[in-house]
Amino acid sequence: MAQPVYLTIDLIGRICLIRKGSQRWAVFLKANRDSNFNTRRSHFPALSAPFDRVRRQRVADQAKVTFGALTGSSGNEFAESRGVWSLVNQDIRVTGVDTTGTGTLGKLYKLAQLDAIVASVSHPTKFKKGILGADPRSAGISARLRIPKGATIQAISESSAERTFIPGNHKQVLADFIRVRIPFSRPAIGPSLRFKSFGAAKRQTFKFTGAAPLKITMSNLCRCVEQVNLQKPGGVTVEDREFVVFYKLLEKRPPRDKRPVPQVATASSGVFVPECYRPGEGSI
Repeated sequence: MAQPVYLTIDLIGRICLIRKGSQRWAVFLKANRDSNFNTRRSHFPALSAPFDRVRRQRVADQAKVTFGALTGSSGNEFAESRGVWSLVNQDIRVTGVDTTGTGTLGKLYKLAQLDAIVASVSHPTKFKKGILGADPRSAGISARLRIPKGATIQAISESSAERTFIPGNHKQVLADFIRVRIPFSRPAIGPSLRFKSFGAAKRQTFKFTGAAPLKITMSNLCRCVEQVNLQKPGGVTVEDREFVVFYKLLEKRPPRDKRPVPQVATASSGVFVPECYRPGEGSI
């Protein structure tokens, strides 16, 4: 019996995992430059994938950027050419994968738990129904990925330090990105991404080659540089002022003085403040 071959999708940036029943979607927040939500630069939803796994030249030609990368483990690295494609206003589905498995959920409690965070300030946690509608742009969504059933979903965190959300005092460890992993339905034939512009009927297909594992990245990031806050040891600092952009997903946003943001303890060297990386989770 042939061994399974896996597709891995890493989700990085201003992305929220939305669940409704047993189905999950990754929604990319429309986070344009906006002083009301502390977003200093506009975010851009994008796909990154290796060119040598793209099946059609026509699709490869649609890439916005080409760049070189080293892959593999230390001492066994090789160079590859990768492309970046825009995901702006795209509704995305994955086909050619095995949806009959059970999959597993790994440490999703490390995703910023928006229901609990908002409840900590006694505010309604009702998300906009339009998030899952045919055209979710009015709900603050710039791209959307339907997670295939049977996928393994993991929240990956680099730090075990607990963050405290102020106001509200909600405490949790925060993940840095989400990893989705699912086997090909037929190992010799690669999976496909099916794109449909929001509000449109026609879908376009982005096919990959098979036989070998495939790793792609979907991100929603801006160009902000990482900041360093220098404060006295034992103090705390706001880690992510832009976190308030998640509250755009609510039917009723909390007032300005009731929008929790994560804080972290500082050290003598200060604390590096990550920009745009923290993903969240909520339910409809």
